[in-house]
Amino acid sequence: MNSQMNQPLVSIGIPTYNRATSLRKTLGSLLIQDYPNLEILISDNGSSDNTLELCQDLAATDSRIRYVRHPVNQGAHENFAFVLNNTIGGYFMWLADDDSLSPNYISSCIEILLQDSSISLVSGRGYLFIDQQFARKDAPINILQESPQERLLYYHSLSQISSNSVFYGLVPRHTIVQVPRLQTIGSDWLMVGDLAFLGKIVTLENIHINRDMTHWLKPDKVLHNMVRAANLPPIEATNPDLHGLVRTFAHIAWVSDIYNSLDIGERFNLACKFWQQRSQELNYRRSTKISQYYQYCSIYQLFEDYVNSNQQSLDTIIDYITSPQELLNTLTLSLDTLPEEITRK
Repeated sequence: MNSQMNQPLVSIGIPTYNRATSLRKTLGSLLIQDYPNLEILISDNGSSDNTLELCQDLAATDSRIRYVRHPVNQGAHENFAFVLNNTIGGYFMWLADDDSLSPNYISSCIEILLQDSSISLVSGRGYLFIDQQFARKDAPINILQESPQERLLYYHSLSQISSNSVFYGLVPRHTIVQVPRLQTIGSDWLMVGDLAFLGKIVTLENIHINRDMTHWLKPDKVLHNMVRAANLPPIEATNPDLHGLVRTFAHIAWVSDIYNSLDIGERFNLACKFWQQRSQELNYRRSTKISQYYQYCSIYQLFEDYVNSNQQSLDTIIDYITSPQELLNTLTLSLDTLPEEITRK
């Protein structure tokens, strides 16, 4: 790819907050990429360290860097959305402010995407570091099935998506703008699941992304911050895995436009297969609190019966209420009005 014509603009969005030290390394890895046609947007959530000075200095020496500082911290969700919505490249990727890329990362990813339009996401292997010490390589995620439904289910069946390094891969803009970014725990899982439905996912072995996973040392603090940011209902706040299961089911079955190529029956069937796959893995029935929750929330019991026996009429589920929006409202109401003995820790 020597000519500019064969090098479409690639946009890289970096949401940041008070990480000037690691951000310097992140930006350094971009400036030595062997793919020059880059647009780099740094969105600063009102940092109080020297992020401003660092970014202004670098932007003054390289026109590919654009720096925007928000006077008030708008939250991570809005910051991630900002860098996508305010870049123009035909291909896009997010990059965390404490991660860095191998020098041929962008060129290797774009080459694959230009060769095969059936691919929606290309990434390198995740190299995971804790306290600046190499911990392990992320398992590669390659999802190449022809069926969108099979790709989605296969992605959610993977046990190695806990670090989900594939999220920081390169995506065609026309694809990523279709995918909603939800303010919820596991939003990156939902997004990659959507991308798997829209196309194939490839992990390249010859490139890597260095990821700082030091936060793994304090999982309770990380989970607390995620729960607070997502403003979860009580039962879901104390059972975040349940939150992911319930929200992904709803996302597939009726909420997201991504799955509109399927009719309502196909969507519910796909969502129920996901439910069965994940609920068996998580084995919720061991939890008394969750069992009480199912008994109280009859609409979820209806879903559970359908999933387990496949004898419950899909029409009964659909006719339970008059519209998908009412169903969504009913679910939200059910989550917010659980008896105290169920939501109590």
